[in-house]
Amino acid sequence: MGLAWRLPKESTYVDFFQFLPRAKIHAEENGQQGEIDSIENKMNSTPAEASVHDIREFIIKKEEDKDLKMKDLQIVFKQLFEQHGEFSALSTEDSIDPKLLKSLEKLYDVRNLLLNRLGEDGGR
Repeated sequence: MGLAWRLPKESTYVDFFQFLPRAKIHAEENGQQGEIDSIENKMNSTPAEASVHDIREFIIKKEEDKDLKMKDLQIVFKQLFEQHGEFSALSTEDSIDPKLLKSLEKLYDVRNLLLNRLGEDGGR
């Protein structure tokens, strides 16, 4: 109980979609596209035989790929706005329509339900 303050806060759709600005995006930098393609090809060639493990692994690998791309975007934003001190990036929440924000929240909820049904919370 005394260590509860060390536990990470519960993830939200803002965390999952990595709205900017963000202090730092953590992403593994290993070449996963080959793994993603392999799993996807396996699922496409025999969809009826795709295991829960394959589906879950595919989702997790695609999320890791998303994290890596968001990390790259953050680096580009940082370089761009550091060079031009007069400008700064809008936050994601200020830049997109409230209806889209609501849709992202619903999409995140569906993602959580799906992963829970597959027996994995995705570790996020």
